[in-house]
Amino acid sequence: MNDFNSAYWKLTKFLQNFIGVWPYSSNSNDKFKRIMIYMAMYSLAVPVVLKLIEEVESHIDIVIENVFGELYILIVLMKYTMCIINSNKKIYKLIRKHWTMTTDNEELHILKKFANVGRLLSITYAVFCFSVGGSFVIMPLIYPLLNYISPLENTTRPLQLPIYVQYYIDPQKYYALLMIKICVTSMFSVVVCIAHDTAYIMCIYHTFSLFEIVILRLQRLADMCYDIETSKHSINFDYKVYHRIIKSIDLHQSIIENIQCIEKAFTINLFITVIANTAATGGGLFVVFMKLSSPIDLVRYGLFVTVISVHKYFMFLPGQTIINYSLLVFRLCYACRWYNFSLKCKILIQIMMARSQQPCYLTGGKVFILCLETYSALMKKGISFFTIFVSIQKK
Repeated sequence: MNDFNSAYWKLTKFLQNFIGVWPYSSNSNDKFKRIMIYMAMYSLAVPVVLKLIEEVESHIDIVIENVFGELYILIVLMKYTMCIINSNKKIYKLIRKHWTMTTDNEELHILKKFANVGRLLSITYAVFCFSVGGSFVIMPLIYPLLNYISPLENTTRPLQLPIYVQYYIDPQKYYALLMIKICVTSMFSVVVCIAHDTAYIMCIYHTFSLFEIVILRLQRLADMCYDIETSKHSINFDYKVYHRIIKSIDLHQSIIENIQCIEKAFTINLFITVIANTAATGGGLFVVFMKLSSPIDLVRYGLFVTVISVHKYFMFLPGQTIINYSLLVFRLCYACRWYNFSLKCKILIQIMMARSQQPCYLTGGKVFILCLETYSALMKKGISFFTIFVSIQKK
């Protein structure tokens, strides 16, 4: 893969082009697209804030619901802004370089395998987000649909918008217009999230493939050392071992550089998303608790809580996987029978051992490490928020 026109990157490239943040785009309309996205997000954020202020002393459930609506919009704006500022161009250059660094069929197979897994996960994630996001905003249309299919005798079911907003116009009279506006802006927000997150998925799975190649090279080194023990080696055998260690060290250093680039590009977004997600876990459970008497809203917000819980898990899982891979590289360095190497080869493998002893990891804003231990702690914190909200409501 010498460019990003392959099937692996097709979805991410299309979505980032659509919202005007693809780093290799020469489209003159990108600035216009960016202005439109920002206008759409702020046109949704302001009415939500106005409604929040209006209800702050009367309906705590609406206030909490709108607070987390604002958090979602903040996350979308942050993801979009960071896509523009960072542009991911350095990461993409490294990915292109890695695809040209080897001609080994087994190593190329690993690169293609993980790129394909990343592509399939990206497609699954996009379908999941569009399905849940679409369901969340469209489900309130069930009420006017029921009014048409099965009207009540002396009254009609109230027309309900997907979110609480204040536009200072009659929401019943302009219901269709408001629904279209909210649906369109909501789908824009979903596209921004998918474009950002699928790029993250593809970069992460590319990193996994590099770790797998390093592991393959270390396993081959172990096999070569077995040949040394059994005296099945030629005169230039030491040169081959030396050359393979050099290639392994170079790739391991490239992995570290790649992870540092991912950290720089995504760490702020990861921090804000995780903090907002933790708070939204408690807030979402509280809203579900408040919607027990409304089946449609119960389903909508039940989906919301499920999505943020699954999303949080899959934010932390790649970080844990990177730590696991780093530790595996460290163990394989020790297990490759290095004691059979020549002196200069021993020095090289010791350098790699020393570097891999400190595992690579991703962080959220340099505040916490993305691992399953942190995930468990933050999930407990989110549930504790729920109990706090319930106690406030009872008072």
